[in-house]
Formats: sequence, structure tokens, C-alpha cells
Amino acid sequence: GFNDLSAVEIIKDTTDSSWTARSVNNEVFALETEGVHRIQVSKAIKAAAVDPNAKMSYLPNDIFAGVTAEEKTVDDFTLYPNPANEIVNIFTNNDELFNYVLVNVLGEEITKGTFNKTIAIKTKNLSGVYFIEVTNESGRKKIKKLVVNH
Repeated sequence: GFNDLSAVEIIKDTTDSSWTARSVNNEVFALETEGVHRIQVSKAIKAAAVDPNAKMSYLPNDIFAGVTAEEKTVDDFTLYPNPANEIVNIFTNNDELFNYVLVNVLGEEITKGTFNKTIAIKTKNLSGVYFIEVTNESGRKKIKKLVVNH
């Protein structure tokens, strides 16, 4: 899972190349220089400034300012059965065209395509945990976890 830190300021100390991050409530945490770090981005980095203490500060701006909650997400879709065995179905009540991408836990693309309302995806040769990303015509996305058991 992810920690919900809202907007985060990411700071690189240019004297020792260390990274720290600070949330809007001033919670500070260190980012190790080696390793994989999972972060969820809800703000876009739009500005950078350098202070006299040799630290670069990356300040995010709210890219969702003025956008309603309805516009932020793709309409919900149903993924069934989950866990899946031979096939999994994607269903939505919306009549528009959707794109989907099925990826494994490493982010490798397994299959992709388009559908309107519903599609059946063969999972007979798959096993494990996957993610299905569905994108509507406006480019809004939603991701759900899929488990395939045999």
C-alpha cells in the first residue's frame, strides 16, 4: 500500500546527494539512495528552486485545481470472477470506448485492447497477481488487482 501524504515536497541535498521528502503536514521522511520506492503521484512537479544551503526543492502544483471529483476518475468497472481461472470479464455501464492493459507485478504488459461495455480476457495460461488498467476516452484511468488461480 501507499502512505497518503497529500502533496509532497521532494528535496535533494546537492552536497551529499541524499533525498528527503516532506508532506504538507511537515512529516519528513528519508528516501534511501538505493532501492525501489513506491509512491503514488497525485500532484505534478511544476517548479524547482535552489536555496543557499545547497538543497534543491521540487515543489508540486495541484494539477487538479478546478477539476470536479467526477472528472478525476474513470467510471467504475466490474472485474469478475476475481480470483479468475480461465477467463476474466471487464464490465462497465458506460457506453463509451475503453482501453485496457493487463500487466504483471513487474509492470510487464501481458495483453491490451479496447472494448465497449464488456470484454472477456483469457487467463488460462496465467497464474498469480496482475493489474488491469482501464482508460476511458477522456484519458481517465482506474486500476484493479486481479488474482488468477488454477
